[in-house]
Amino acid sequence: MKVNAGKQCGSHEDAEEARSSARHRFSFVLFLSFLFLLFSCADPVEQRVRITKAELLHGVGTGASARIHTFDGSVYLATKGFIIKNDTISASAQKYDMTRLSDSEREWQIPIDSVVGVEYFAVEMPGLREVGNAVSATTFTVYSLAGSLVLLKALFGSCPTFYTYDGEAPVLEAEGFSYSIGKYFEAGDLDRLHVDPPSGAPLRLDIRNEALETHYINQVEVRYLEHPAGTEAYPGVEPGTVHILKPRSPASAVSMSGRNVLGAVIRRDAESHESDEQTTRALLLEGKRDYVECEFENPTGSSTMTLVLRGRNTLQNTVLLYDVMMRNQGPLVLEWISKVNENPLYSWRLYRWYKEHSGIQVFVEHDGEFELEERVPDTGPIAWKETAVQVPVDPGSKTVRIRFAFLPESWAIDWIGYDDQQYDVGPLTGLAPAAATNNRGTDNHSIVSLLGKDDDDYLPTYPGTIINLTFEAPAIRNPGARTFFVWSKGYYIEWVRGEWLKARDDVIVFDIRDPQKISRDLADLWRQKRSAIKEQFYVQKIPLR
Repeated sequence: MKVNAGKQCGSHEDAEEARSSARHRFSFVLFLSFLFLLFSCADPVEQRVRITKAELLHGVGTGASARIHTFDGSVYLATKGFIIKNDTISASAQKYDMTRLSDSEREWQIPIDSVVGVEYFAVEMPGLREVGNAVSATTFTVYSLAGSLVLLKALFGSCPTFYTYDGEAPVLEAEGFSYSIGKYFEAGDLDRLHVDPPSGAPLRLDIRNEALETHYINQVEVRYLEHPAGTEAYPGVEPGTVHILKPRSPASAVSMSGRNVLGAVIRRDAESHESDEQTTRALLLEGKRDYVECEFENPTGSSTMTLVLRGRNTLQNTVLLYDVMMRNQGPLVLEWISKVNENPLYSWRLYRWYKEHSGIQVFVEHDGEFELEERVPDTGPIAWKETAVQVPVDPGSKTVRIRFAFLPESWAIDWIGYDDQQYDVGPLTGLAPAAATNNRGTDNHSIVSLLGKDDDDYLPTYPGTIINLTFEAPAIRNPGARTFFVWSKGYYIEWVRGEWLKARDDVIVFDIRDPQKISRDLADLWRQKRSAIKEQFYVQKIPLR
């Protein structure tokens, strides 16, 4: 009996093992299938497409839902897309005028020369409420710049900008989630503030939309950290993290071309280092990186160094986004924006491509060889951002060489500091907004509620919007220092400029599978535009009142 029972038990176990093995094989096959889809280059929605001017004049359509903003303050809701023919948009749409009154949906013919911008939007979002805000914003913007071409060619695009106050004067502090260009790119961003209100006084913070963009803001919070006297606190690379250090200057700093640039990066001031034009011409065409090599003293022989860098992107990234990635696609750009927001696989691949080709790579010398240890992500072209990273170094080494590598002329580096000592970092204390006001007539209690937590509810803002937030900052509890930060999370949708939709000969889909062509296009356009764009950029903000 025992033998038979044993055989029966064995047969049952064999069957269970077989079923388990089959399940594992099935799971493994699914996993392989997922990997195949994830890494396959044969993405059927990303085939290269070139559109001729004749085809554009004959008619090109997009099925992406859109809001079409015109210079007279009207907004057209085209939930089923539209057709562009002979530089005219044909759309079945509902029109909202300056008074927010709407016509029933019907066919409209909209000359491209009358278009401020075309905004992709997700149909499932609460469109009517947003359109009211969008009409206010567009109307205000149009009448602020009546008769000007600035709107049509606006360059100042950089996500939410944050301001604190010196008395009654606003002080630019940060750009929030600068490269979250769609909902699948939504990310949190921690930026150091340079203000500490006196005991009992509130902290005032402005959120501004100074670009032709729609910002979908999930959360805004002020956070602070108390730390030992004489130390400074800086945001880390991982969102929400902080490092503490007593910054010292590097012993030397030399560019890839051999120039001594220590004077440009040794202080937090107006002088910064950028790649020279000759280096840019030699490297950018092939997508190769320039670098600054620093030597740091390590008297204690520490095995870890904390580095802090103050920098911002140049306008080269603006050319990459606006011209290479968007304008060059002409009327096809709205489909691309739709894909970025609705296709998670494509968004992941785009993110992976951008991460590989952007930011500052931090290489540390180990036994004579430089190894990649960390990356500092891109930030934006307006506000200086301070970021700290910790990297391993060879223990016992009295000097350490580190390279900061970036695409030539894509970064301005203002300051580099370091510390070879380590400090314990306590938790940050978060403060939700206590009160809000705004210039668009939005319910202030709703603003506080929408921004107070990380959830699925967003506050949309439109060009020209100012949100004034107040935070109740408690008195400092311990002797020492305290640093405030702003935490922001969300994403934004860039408006398609009317000029980009006009018929021309150079319309082609942006293709991340061809990085060499992207590098060539960027190098060529940057060479053409670098001087003019620097003169135009900072005077073309959307006005705020």
